Amino acid sequence: MPFSWNTRPTDAARAAAQADRARVEHLAEARERAALLRRLGWPRDHALRRVVANHAWETTETGGPFLTEAELTDAVDAAYKVT
Repeated sequence: MPFSWNTRPTDAARAAAQADRARVEHLAEARERAALLRRLGWPRDHALRRVVANHAWETTETGGPFLTEAELTDAVDAAYKVT
């Protein structure tokens, strides 16, 4: 007879939750890095190359990129948006 406290969450549910958290963390890191490069005076194109390269480097050992290049481009564009 199974008890609710004796069953473990499925590995798929745990993996999906971890992947979602990783995406949020990587997106926040990309936004912060783009904002820093903007404050340091780097042009947008350079910041985009740096953010994409850093994200690729950070995710090589964890199973590939969590974010697409379009998502990284949006993060850089948001940092360089003139208000």
